[in-house]
Amino acid sequence: MTRAATRWAGALWLALAALRAPAEELAVFTGVTDTDDHTSVSYSWELEYRQALRRYLDFSIAYLNEGHVPGHHRDGATAQIWAVSPLWHERLSLALGFGPYFYFDTQDVGSGAGFRDYHGVGAIATASLSYYFAPSWFMRLNLSEVHTPGDEDTRTLVLGVGHTLDTLFEHFGGFALEAPAGSEVGLFFGQTIDNTANSPRSRAFGLEYRRTLTRDLELSAGWLNESDGHAGSHNGLIGQAWLVDPLFGHRATLSLGAGPYVALERRETADGELAARVEGVVSLSVSWRFAPHVLARFTWDRGFTNASQDRDVVLLGVGWRFGN
Repeated sequence: MTRAATRWAGALWLALAALRAPAEELAVFTGVTDTDDHTSVSYSWELEYRQALRRYLDFSIAYLNEGHVPGHHRDGATAQIWAVSPLWHERLSLALGFGPYFYFDTQDVGSGAGFRDYHGVGAIATASLSYYFAPSWFMRLNLSEVHTPGDEDTRTLVLGVGHTLDTLFEHFGGFALEAPAGSEVGLFFGQTIDNTANSPRSRAFGLEYRRTLTRDLELSAGWLNESDGHAGSHNGLIGQAWLVDPLFGHRATLSLGAGPYVALERRETADGELAARVEGVVSLSVSWRFAPHVLARFTWDRGFTNASQDRDVVLLGVGWRFGN
């Protein structure tokens, strides 16, 4: 696990621990990315969770995808502290945010495989204008300056729509379930996307066992098979620790995980080398319980190494809760 990725996982774990504060908002954005020299423009999109800490102080975590500017395919996670103006007639609000940007960048190079996967920690500063057009709905414009020493500086302009989560918590609180059983087994199917110059894809499936240690902490062990890739199988075992936030009266969970991936069967990478025997994995997982023991789960894994072998694994499956 690289130092940058370790910092990213740690920051996200700390961020999730604060998710139960009041005045919570979730928004999705789309827009453009401009390079520092203003020579290239690409698409951009963002998913942001923001919560109030004090009357004029907010905190946010977000996923930012900066698109494909020449030579760079970059995305990552941000954590920002915001100074927020009072609402003007309960409609408009201006905020200024600043924080770290933990990013993954697939860069074009002129030798070897033609690309490299670079991990780093930069900084992001954002000016945000929000318009609350309904009691629970708002539009938001974010203008961000991204500074990444040793990499490409950019700025993004994105427009989005969001919803306050407080009303949803109140609604689903009346349909609460008992706390879930202590163990979970799940079956998953999905897709692997290699972080290379042309992003080849393959089908993936796997099994996972989870064990609840406390209300906010789980451990998992899983088997993942990516069997139809362009360069052979990638087959291995994953162990992770998860920080978990129960939502909507235990009907849903949001969790962030990190741990190692140990290959049992190693595919050939784009540069003709065998994939790494051990990788780091950071993950985001969302679950929804349809019944006391049955749930659906979506998981996004980001696997990474120091040898330009990053990949995303997106999985959707069903799980069964049992035991004490």
